[in-house]
Amino acid sequence: MKKINIIGCGLMGSQIASLFSIMGYEVNIWNRTAINESNLSRQKKITLKLLKTKDNNGKINIIKKFDDIKNNITIESLSEDIDLKKNYFNKLREKISKEIFTNSSSIKTDKINEELNLLHFFNPIYLRVIEYKTSGQLSDEAKIIFSDLSNMDFELVEVGNFTGYAFNKVLFSQISNFFFLIERENIKKEKILKIFKKVNNNLDVLNTIDLIGTDVSLKILENLKEEYNYYIPEILYICRERKIYGKKNKSTIKSIFNSHDYPKIKNER
Repeated sequence: MKKINIIGCGLMGSQIASLFSIMGYEVNIWNRTAINESNLSRQKKITLKLLKTKDNNGKINIIKKFDDIKNNITIESLSEDIDLKKNYFNKLREKISKEIFTNSSSIKTDKINEELNLLHFFNPIYLRVIEYKTSGQLSDEAKIIFSDLSNMDFELVEVGNFTGYAFNKVLFSQISNFFFLIERENIKKEKILKIFKKVNNNLDVLNTIDLIGTDVSLKILENLKEEYNYYIPEILYICRERKIYGKKNKSTIKSIFNSHDYPKIKNER
């Protein structure tokens, strides 16, 4: 059975682990905090249903100790924090000689380490789109992973080493502009919602942020702002203060957006 390591069991890590298990891999997943096995099992059922495919009956092993991680090809899916990713890349490289990929959506791979590769799975994973970048020639084992993903009808898009790569620059420039028009140019929020849905094929900005996570969205925009002139919405800081993270903790940015006080509400930082 083909094997792979997943580092991080948040929203994306659990989806990636589920995907590879469905593809028939033995998945070894480690997280910095204890993994809820029932939540992970539920995520696999959800992923299988949404992918509308058959289960090739791989397995998921929960690795409790970092030292027990084996020398398999590894996908890191930790928070969008460059120092955290650097730290764990170095720890992983001491144990793993095979390829290490990051699922980062907004940090240049070479800012983390020049040996690091990219496999950025879109959230939700059933969108079947992956951005990738390699730091060198891939091993035959890694090429099989790419082939298996293609056979699952995933669109693999090679990107350059740019902050935000391709998809996030498009999506978050729209998110940034959406809130800029409301918070800085004082256009009525109800009007902007209608305009964005009309010009973006019914894209629901608020649902998208809830899916990604308000905290992740904020971190991505902060990373993008370092290189591009993106406006960071005040509403995301308010969500952070109030611990409104979106679907991951069963809350929604709409609770702020639809309030009488927004966008006049004061930033609570």
